[in-house]
Amino acid sequence: MAASTGLKGVNYTLNANPFPDSLRNAMFGGKVMAKVDSIAFDASNWDSGTTFYMGRLPKGCFVLGFQVYSGAMTNAVTMSIGDGSTAARFGAITTLASASKQTIPCTDPTTEIVTETDILITTGGANCGATGTFILITYLLVPENWTV
Repeated sequence: MAASTGLKGVNYTLNANPFPDSLRNAMFGGKVMAKVDSIAFDASNWDSGTTFYMGRLPKGCFVLGFQVYSGAMTNAVTMSIGDGSTAARFGAITTLASASKQTIPCTDPTTEIVTETDILITTGGANCGATGTFILITYLLVPENWTV
């Protein structure tokens, strides 16, 4: 199969349009924002299936991805990053058996958050079996005129 050339992204095509008002503002420009949250874990409160809140997404943003920093866990714990309606809406964290850092791209960075939404982490795999700290950094794209 031959390599393709001349392919254009959606916003590139819209920008070439003589009516650039059709661009989605937050998808073309905007500001990147990082939100940080942390939680202590131990074997008594992190069984498989545990759900905890790790921040809130503002209306009008786009989720770009996440960074996770975690202390060592004795067992192989996995996690999903989602909201109240879909446990893995934004992504999944692979095994956190040792102290680690992971970068997780959002599974759908082009979907605008239309109402203020809580970020929920759901554990899976096993009980963490240890004590430590879990840190989640969420990267968002917000419209240029958005203020804190």
